[in-house]
Amino acid sequence: MIDTRRKIVTPAYAVETALDLRRRGTPVTAAIGLFDVLQGEPVSRTSGLAGAGVLMVLVVDDADAIVPLAARAELAAALRGVDYVVPIADAPALIALMHPARVVDYTQDDRAARAKLIANVRRKHGK
Repeated sequence: MIDTRRKIVTPAYAVETALDLRRRGTPVTAAIGLFDVLQGEPVSRTSGLAGAGVLMVLVVDDADAIVPLAARAELAAALRGVDYVVPIADAPALIALMHPARVVDYTQDDRAARAKLIANVRRKHGK
């Protein structure tokens, strides 16, 4: 069994790796998101991004997160097709240094999904 936590890297390592891959002609896709309370949609979208080069997932720190950042990074790392995971506070700054071929930002979608989940739980449990 593979320890998927090895996919979790520091921002410095992510930049170095992304630039090296770019020099070698391998495209890097950066997918930014919260990965808070993993549901079907994030799984589908990351698998849809995989396969065209290297997929780096930037898991954004968020004050309203239900799940701690480290655990969300582990969830993202467990997804098939994800090559690297970077827990990060400031995604735009890291993206500027990485120069990925493609950037997809799901942060707002993730916030909306989390709000919907919380509303459903409150509705079902009367709180």
